Amino acid sequence: MTLSYNSVMTVILAALCDAGKGAILMADKMRTAVHPITHEMYEVENEEIRKIFQLNDNTYLAYSGDNEFWTDIVSEIEREVNPNDSLKKVRAKIEKIYHKYFQRYQWTKELGFIGFTDMNDYVNRAHTIWPQSRIDAVDARLRALLSPGELLMVGVEDAHYKIYALNDPGILKPANPGHTSAGSGLTYANPILDRELMSSMTKDEVEEVMVRAKKAAEAANGVGKTHDVVYLPTLD
Repeated sequence: MTLSYNSVMTVILAALCDAGKGAILMADKMRTAVHPITHEMYEVENEEIRKIFQLNDNTYLAYSGDNEFWTDIVSEIEREVNPNDSLKKVRAKIEKIYHKYFQRYQWTKELGFIGFTDMNDYVNRAHTIWPQSRIDAVDARLRALLSPGELLMVGVEDAHYKIYALNDPGILKPANPGHTSAGSGLTYANPILDRELMSSMTKDEVEEVMVRAKKAAEAANGVGKTHDVVYLPTLD
């Protein structure tokens, strides 16, 4: 499973190892931004930039894309996830929080410009003031509006690690066959991952392939030369 939005300038990778008893997350350490006046894009890369987060003992997430969009989401997710939450419960919480922020994003990109205060206002009032043809046209634009970033989640389910990727409209779906990447670098990283990775490989073998895939991803705009690697705890 792969995700690709043209505005996402980064790369994050996830892969299983040791037949699903282990997992690895990798992310570059670059952020891109656009100057609000000149519209010039600039890049920042340093050790303080972090895109991988531990939510509880066995659940981790990594995000790519718009830092402002994701910082508030990740902060709320960290507050809402409890140490003993199952992966299923964490998934539900992430999807609920994401939907809330994505509706705000839809308002700033579409509904705010046509006179609605939020998504609920649109749902409640549009049919009373517009013909159905206009509502259908706005609904089509909302469905086509993709969020400014992507998210991968890795956690324990049925005594094995599983990887989930966030698809619009904000649903976490399993990433098969046990590895994926996201962000602008995925078109360079995924051929290596798909060709060479098997979940039966050891942690060291998987990491070696992931490093080469990440190196290849640096050919894309906005992908940093440095990266973080997180090894999830090996399961019994």
